[in-house]
Amino acid sequence: MIVYLWKSPQYRTLSSTKPQSILVNGNVSEIARSYYGSANSVSAADLVFFDRYEGHPFVKRVFQDWLDSNQELFINTGYHVLDMFYWEERMGNWAAKKKTESALSREVYSPFCSRKLLTILLSTPRKDRNRYVNKLYNTMIGLMSPVAKKIPINPTTENKRIALLKKIGLYPLMKYAARIYRNLK
Repeated sequence: MIVYLWKSPQYRTLSSTKPQSILVNGNVSEIARSYYGSANSVSAADLVFFDRYEGHPFVKRVFQDWLDSNQELFINTGYHVLDMFYWEERMGNWAAKKKTESALSREVYSPFCSRKLLTILLSTPRKDRNRYVNKLYNTMIGLMSPVAKKIPINPTTENKRIALLKKIGLYPLMKYAARIYRNLK
């Protein structure tokens, strides 16, 4: 039996796996990666940009309504608006579809499908659970397997570049400048 670590929709397609394989997917844990970054002041225009719907006024109005109706809830619970946006827009859309699709042809194991675990992951400071340099996941891997800790995680050029920018403190500035540039267009 072959076990694939699968993070849909990236890198591995279902057709490239063997029929007798088990897919171990990370769906649901993505919320702990701060996928959209850590901007504190987020507008409907930002959400439209993150979801790639620029030029669609209807989507902007819907996102503004979503922000208006949930802002107080986010403040009261302490959850970050971008975490909740990812949960509703990304996980509720493509992840649900992909999970159904994959379950039809393969055995799928989802170790992160736990409300208690999600609550713990969301309570971790955002700086320790970002998309490119995830201290939370690295610590978990190190505790579970010192051997696995030595294996490079997502060793792409982009991830190395972003990790360096984060280490020297320039990444937030670059993200902020990109948001300002986008608004000037």
